Amino acid sequence: MRQFRYRCGWRRTAERRFGFPCPATRGDGFLPDLKAGASSGRIGEETLGLVRAAPIDVPALDRRRLAEYAAAHRNRRADSDAEDRGSYVASPARVEDVPTAVRSRWEVDYLRHVRTPYDSLLADLRGRVGRVQAELLLRRRVYTAIAARYPDLSAECDRQLARRVAIDAEEPP
Repeated sequence: MRQFRYRCGWRRTAERRFGFPCPATRGDGFLPDLKAGASSGRIGEETLGLVRAAPIDVPALDRRRLAEYAAAHRNRRADSDAEDRGSYVASPARVEDVPTAVRSRWEVDYLRHVRTPYDSLLADLRGRVGRVQAELLLRRRVYTAIAARYPDLSAECDRQLARRVAIDAEEPP
């Protein structure tokens, strides 16, 4: 990383004029190299600490009830998306009509968005230093907690995490 040195002749002149010494200058009239990395790293650690300290509790639900909640959640999101686009989805999806892989995807989405503090923590990370690393840590913690509670959903959790990591790698922070 390239570090810059700034001339402080104007600063030295102004400080002498008002009787202040220019303690930051060396004999050559330059300010010492500025190192913001240490302070920004510490702040980034605070952001990671926020995610590490957050409790990620996934409730144990009956699988049939989880599937019904997940389908209802998917239907609400589909209706909301349809309203935003100006289209209408006439028939809501039912648990019996979808393949197991789709149902697993819905269940993981439902658990992540509704039953964990995932969305609220993501909102809290906006605008913070270290957000990208903290979001990755949050996703890993949430998917790990879901996979620990529901071992049969672990493959879907791995798939969604890998997909999200690939998307984040393509997009600039």
